[in-house]
Parts: sequence; C-alpha cells; structure tokens
Amino acid sequence: MSQENEERALVLLPPIRNIGDPQWYREYVEAQLDRDGCSFGNDCTEEFDLSQLDPLEWKDQDHYGVLGLARLRHNASSDDIRRAYRKTVIKYHPDKQDVNNEALPPDSDQDAVFTCIKIAYEILSNPRKRRAYDSVDPNFDDTIPAVTDYNKEHFFEVFAPVFRSNARWSNKRPIPMLGDDLSPYDKVDQFYTFWYNFDSWREFAYEDQEEIDMAENREERRWIEKQNKSERQRKRREEIQRLRDLVGKPIDFRCVKFYIHFLHTRQCVQM
Repeated sequence: MSQENEERALVLLPPIRNIGDPQWYREYVEAQLDRDGCSFGNDCTEEFDLSQLDPLEWKDQDHYGVLGLARLRHNASSDDIRRAYRKTVIKYHPDKQDVNNEALPPDSDQDAVFTCIKIAYEILSNPRKRRAYDSVDPNFDDTIPAVTDYNKEHFFEVFAPVFRSNARWSNKRPIPMLGDDLSPYDKVDQFYTFWYNFDSWREFAYEDQEEIDMAENREERRWIEKQNKSERQRKRREEIQRLRDLVGKPIDFRCVKFYIHFLHTRQCVQM
C-alpha cells in the first residue's frame, strides 16, 4: 500500500476497535472507498453546482463540495484535496471559460466562483483551519436517537452507528466498541467508562461571529476575542451535554443484566 493510500486508510479507519487483523483492516478500508464510489489512487471528485457561489458567504459554503469532495469529506487525504483543487481550477478558471464553455452558466460570476474555489482550498489545505471546519461540518448528524420501545429493542442496531460517528471527535485511541449482547462485563464497563469521560477535540472557532481582523484598535480586538471565547465556551458546554445525553439516554439491557447478577451474587455471599 502506498504512502498516499495508507494516509487515506488511516482517516477512513473507524476508531472503534484496536487493529490487530491486517486483513480486516484492508477489507474495511476498501469497503468504505467502494461505498463512496472510489478506490485507492482513483479520482474521487464529483460534480457540484458552483454557479451561485458568493465569496461574501464563504462561511456557509460546503468547501468539500466546492472541490468535488462532498462524499469523501473529512476522509479525504491531503493528496485528494490537492488533486481536486487542481482539477477544479483547470475547469473553472476565468481564462479557461472560453474552452470550458459548459462549466458555468453564462450569467454566472466567474471571478466570484473562482474566489470561492481558492477559499475552499485555503481552508482544507491548512490543518488548523480544516480541523475547525470539520468540527462544524454541516453534513455531520448531531442527533441523539430518542429512547423509544423500538430503539430499546434494536439497541445495537440504532446506537452503534451513532457512537461510531461521534468517535471521530475523540483525542484518545483506541476507542472501545459498543460490542453486542454477549460482551463480558469488563468490556461493557470499559466502553462506558471511556464515553463518560470522553475527551473531544471538537472546536467551534469556525463559527465566530466577530472577525478579529476587522478590529480598528487594540481595545476592540480584545472585545471581539472576549465575545468569541464566550460563545465557543457556550457551544463547548452544549457539546459536552450532547455527548452525555448519548451515553446516558440509551437503555443498555446488558447493564441491567450485570446489576441483577451483582445483586444475586451479593445475596448468595451474605447467605
């Protein structure tokens, strides 16, 4: 496997089990790429409507979509991003529109579209800026499933994918799996201990409403920094609560089973 493919594999790999089986590792990565209509070393870009892009609304734009990486998103490697950018530039550069006359509608602002392409690449090619954008990716589902009779009955089917998708925010590796109804007590305890103490890298700087660069003096700059910091902390608290709700809401029948077993064992010892 080439260095580029290994890089792609590492971000595609689900951080929910300790990798000890190279064959499982390869099969999973290839399955993920096949799901996205891609394969190692192939072009994974796709068409995206750029005709209505406005540089003034860059924060609300899908930067992965702009570069044709809407499916790969955070799974895209740095090489994927560079290739997608070069391909998009060639197609939408204002000087190329006479040749690629079908790339944009006649009434489109070609310079505005090209500016948005450059903004997307600037963000996704910078690790710090990309991390900030990935943290608030509009395609990520923050929803926590409700505790209904159906969800209780299909606990693993409903909640395993949710834990799996939220695992991407973890600073710690490896991440324990939810397991199944046959998981022993120590594995279940390890899983919930990890999630009750979840260490997230998710941040919310991308959503800052006040731009520090717009400050006219030091005093205004400090005020903007204070406002942004306060808002980030509020969103951080909401994120912590969301993750606690994920761990606290599910009714895992295994916990009930272990508790009943514990009570029964203690009663037997007392007798």
